[in-house]
Amino acid sequence: MHSAATPRPGATLDTRSDGMYLPSKKGFTFFAIGCALVLITYASTVSNRIERPSSPAGTNNNPAIVRDTSADAAQRKAVADRQNLELGKKLAAANAAFAKSPAGKVCAKHPQWTRDICATVAARKIHIGMTDEKVRASWGRPERINRSVYSFGVHEQWIYHNEYLYFEDGVLTSYQLSR
Repeated sequence: MHSAATPRPGATLDTRSDGMYLPSKKGFTFFAIGCALVLITYASTVSNRIERPSSPAGTNNNPAIVRDTSADAAQRKAVADRQNLELGKKLAAANAAFAKSPAGKVCAKHPQWTRDICATVAARKIHIGMTDEKVRASWGRPERINRSVYSFGVHEQWIYHNEYLYFEDGVLTSYQLSR
């Protein structure tokens, strides 16, 4: 038996515990793994002892499987059809409202764009990653374009009054906005 003054093999001194020797991290890991194995073994032993009722051949005693009658199934199908019809009407109304909005009008001109992009363009906003086509649709034609052609691509500076937009190969990479 070891006392608190003599360390056990594999123990380390923990100064937070008034000089008591505590197991090392490696020792604690092995202890935790051992406890987990004991619990797993115990759980599998207990689950094997549980008696399960046997069912006659061709029947199912599982309460999770419930047999539907045709009347119940028909009633649920009717309710689901009604809900789908109502949802379809709401979706059609939302699509009609969007088509009349400024963003919807932009999407009508550019059907390949997402609704988010159409909303951004309709709000006359820009963001990094937009193509030059989307920026032109949002802000219109720039006052001036300064173009630089390099071996690795084309860089453009679009000038709108005192605002500068920078493109690399047709994609907005940065901008300067004066206030």
